[in-house]
Amino acid sequence: MYYQLSGKIKRITMSEIRVTYSGLIGLLIGLSTVVSGFIFILIITRSLTPNELGTWGIIGGLLTYVIILEPIISYWTTREIARDVDSGKTAILSSGIFSIIGILAFILIAYVVSGPIGVSTDILFFTSVKSERLKNIFEFLIGE
Repeated sequence: MYYQLSGKIKRITMSEIRVTYSGLIGLLIGLSTVVSGFIFILIITRSLTPNELGTWGIIGGLLTYVIILEPIISYWTTREIARDVDSGKTAILSSGIFSIIGILAFILIAYVVSGPIGVSTDILFFTSVKSERLKNIFEFLIGE
């Protein structure tokens, strides 16, 4: 891996990576994520009615079920790119395929779940609209 500093290109060696420093940065980012998450949940619970909060919880739960495979791809992609393995195109393509499968699974699950719990299908389907936009952007990028 190379980086450029003041016009000179230098190769980064493993001895130059400060593991303690990067671990501390990761810890601080993780703690700030937890704190901001608690603040966000507090704001949401205070501003929504009980029915709206329940619907928000259902949407979050459904999204969790359909994006469960995504961390596998991003984890291995990060490792392979760090090892100088050319796997970016495969990662984007497989992420796009899993996204399409996830959108279809979300729509199917939302249709099945909406009846018994009494939530409008329009509200649950609206959640997948932003995912459709991402799919359209992906199709544009790969030239279909």
